[in-house]
Amino acid sequence: MLGGAALGAVGWERLRRRRYDRQYKAFLATLSTEMQVVLHVANHEATTRRQQLAPIHLAYGLLQDDGFVEAVKTLGGDPEAIEARVLGEMDRGVMDIIGPEVPAAVIAVAHASATAQMAGRVASCADLFGHLVRTQAGPLFDTPPLVPHALLFFLVHGEQAARSTIAGARDVLVVLRNDDLTTRNFVVDVLKEVFALSPEEAERVMTSTHEGGRGVVGRFASEVARDRLASARQRAIAEHFPLWIGVEPV
Repeated sequence: MLGGAALGAVGWERLRRRRYDRQYKAFLATLSTEMQVVLHVANHEATTRRQQLAPIHLAYGLLQDDGFVEAVKTLGGDPEAIEARVLGEMDRGVMDIIGPEVPAAVIAVAHASATAQMAGRVASCADLFGHLVRTQAGPLFDTPPLVPHALLFFLVHGEQAARSTIAGARDVLVVLRNDDLTTRNFVVDVLKEVFALSPEEAERVMTSTHEGGRGVVGRFASEVARDRLASARQRAIAEHFPLWIGVEPV
């Protein structure tokens, strides 16, 4: 039989586990059902291989999600070929670790959850991929004609691109749409440095876009708008942001 101290230790351990279980269940509640399944698949794959959970395992989990796979196919990607690349990396056993203890996969999932919570919703596969694309798993989706940024943009906005020109239009309105992954500071910098808005005006446009879902940057000649949109989008691609910026009729 266990002595009093031992019984106390067992009781504390059980309490600790129950507390952990409650915290984990609370965390899962911040994730969509689809993302919970992705996380379960990723954890199972890592455990089966006796590997620490890594972005590669999360990428594998995403490739088991029907909606994610359909997005890949819509953009001309080959899900089976990408999965083969992911499995190959797992076979190599190369893991992406940030610091001595914290797996990059944990950071990606936590950031996806936090991003969604700030927007008042549960985290989706798009949120996860938005952070996963910055890890070792991102380049595995670079299988032309599919490119990672185009996939992220499609997952977030449900369309392949915002238009850059309007046939026959001399002037156009450059317009922003809000998303939960592109940072406010990035948007402000683009508005100042690419579209030559004052700091105050850039802040105003960013805020109206964030709060209203849409913001007008300004009226530009069609050729000027096209060139500046190209510059803004290149910046977004470099920073892995799904920035939606396009043109509308005046």
